[in-house]
Amino acid sequence: MDYFLPVFSITIFSVLFIFQVCKKTFSDIFRFFASKWLFIFSILVIIYWYFYLTALQYFVWIEAGPPSLFFLPPYRDITYLFQYHFIRFLMYYCISFIAAWLFVVYGKRYNKKFGSKFFEDEELYIGGTAIFLLGNPSWMYLWIFYLLVILFIGLLGTFYINKILKKTDERFPFYYLWMPLVIIAIMISELVIRN
Repeated sequence: MDYFLPVFSITIFSVLFIFQVCKKTFSDIFRFFASKWLFIFSILVIIYWYFYLTALQYFVWIEAGPPSLFFLPPYRDITYLFQYHFIRFLMYYCISFIAAWLFVVYGKRYNKKFGSKFFEDEELYIGGTAIFLLGNPSWMYLWIFYLLVILFIGLLGTFYINKILKKTDERFPFYYLWMPLVIIAIMISELVIRN
């Protein structure tokens, strides 16, 4: 059961990676709607998993008897159970959701303002999905380091294009960084956690 969310996240990342690698195979509209749908689907799965864990905890505490039984009604309000799993699980995803939502909303706004100079249409949802799913409690706040690495590589790539290749007004595209870097970040995180 502890492996469901990491496996789910890696599966979503793999599907998005296939969309990126096979960019020419899929139409722009399909890639946009598939990326957007996977972003929304990921959010719904996390909400479902929160309620599933909460219900499971309820039955575990009932079966365990005292003292666990005293955490449930009529001894305590049912909100204690929801707060318990909110703090242990959902809070991390809420924080990463806010970051992902801000990324998508402001990314759309500034991308539109500057004539789609920064991101391709589906790229915002690909990045937003990566940011959101990296909110997994076992990965702590990996999404922050992930964004810093993406930004650093993007700036380094842009510097290389502008200063070394002497091409002005070009930037290094993030498009092919999102999924490979998220998979590498998870692998490094798992190695660090296990050792």
